[in-house]
Amino acid sequence: MSAAGPPVEVPPEIVEYLSGQRKLTLATVSASGVPRASTFLYVNEGPTLYFWSRAGTITVRHVNQN
Repeated sequence: MSAAGPPVEVPPEIVEYLSGQRKLTLATVSASGVPRASTFLYVNEGPTLYFWSRAGTITVRHVNQN
C-alpha cells in the first residue's frame, strides 16, 4: 500500500512527538459500519509512519475496503 494524494506539511513539533513514540492505534470500520481499533508498533521517517500487519487481517480488509 502506498500513500495517496499530495504530501502534507507536518509541523516540526508533531514530527518530534512521533519520533518519541512507538505505538499507534488505528481505528477502522467495516463495510457495514462496525468500528474496530488495533494497536501497532511503528517507526517513522520524518512525518511518514511505517507499520506492518499480516495480509488478510480484519484491519487490512477494512483499510482496503475504505
